[in-house]
Amino acid sequence: SLNVNTSLIANIAIGIAVNNCIHYVVHFRRNLHTGLSISDSTRESLKNVGGPILATSVVLTLAFLVFGFSSFVPISHFGLLSAFIMGADLIANIFLLPCLMLSERLWSGRA
Repeated sequence: SLNVNTSLIANIAIGIAVNNCIHYVVHFRRNLHTGLSISDSTRESLKNVGGPILATSVVLTLAFLVFGFSSFVPISHFGLLSAFIMGADLIANIFLLPCLMLSERLWSGRA
């Protein structure tokens, strides 16, 4: 159900996910403009920003997991849900986003 905790989690998660996504896409577009192909741009972008995205997501997941040990139930739920969403964000940004960038249709102007 939607309450104060879930709305806070959504705001934090969306903010961090968008930040990681923008970080990747900026590097991807920069690589495209230097003349690399879509697949090479995807590979190079993941090499350049995969580490920072991984580090950010792992650190935040572990930090939010600490809240999961709280005896105050709303804080515990906040921490556990936030940690889960950070993990899902990591998976999406490391695996799903590069797959989307490989889509020729996305970059051909037909999308």
